[in-house]
Amino acid sequence: ELEYNDKSGNKFSARTTIKVLKKNKFIATLDIIEENENLRKVIQSFADNAPFFIRLTNRHSEFNYFSKTWLEFTGRNEENEVSEWSKHIHINEEATTLNSIQLAFKNKSKYECSFRIKNASGEYRWLLETGIPRFSSNNEFIGHISVAIDITERKSIELENTRQQAILESEKKIQNSLNKSKIMAMTTDTEGNITFCNREFIKTLGIHHNDLLKQNLFDFFEPD
Repeated sequence: ELEYNDKSGNKFSARTTIKVLKKNKFIATLDIIEENENLRKVIQSFADNAPFFIRLTNRHSEFNYFSKTWLEFTGRNEENEVSEWSKHIHINEEATTLNSIQLAFKNKSKYECSFRIKNASGEYRWLLETGIPRFSSNNEFIGHISVAIDITERKSIELENTRQQAILESEKKIQNSLNKSKIMAMTTDTEGNITFCNREFIKTLGIHHNDLLKQNLFDFFEPD
């Protein structure tokens, strides 16, 4: 790897391969190295105030660049992030996240993962990150560029929907069990409206099922 000057006097690095053709004659092939510093400037020109976070890795799968938005989000400096960013991933997603990234490096392929990471306030926030492999002009793998967005609110909705679904499924199992029972059973909401009554309850009272549902308990039964 050697350093050269272009016609404007700007320095650039290139991997140089020299092949001897015959005495006193040779051919040199230059593979210009894509500098992270140049890529940083491109990223900073459009991403400093964007609602997403960008990171870069080198060819050894090490994250060595974090956009301004990422650093503001985490409240940490780039030097610390380079060596410690993964320590701030939530323990529940740490292994799967790092495995997904490492597998993508091994296969030189795209990856996508969601994980919680601690922000500047010490709160865990959900990020959805997509990593795209980067290749040099001669198709040599040189790392990944990744873009992440905060999906905490979306995750909260998903988790709440999952919780509600679990409650409904649990209630359905209980109701199915009560329908097979010989005891009288019913359930109401917090305002006393009847939401379920089993077959034994209906049979004993001789009231049609639809006449009970959504009716208030105290319209049928007067407390002592």
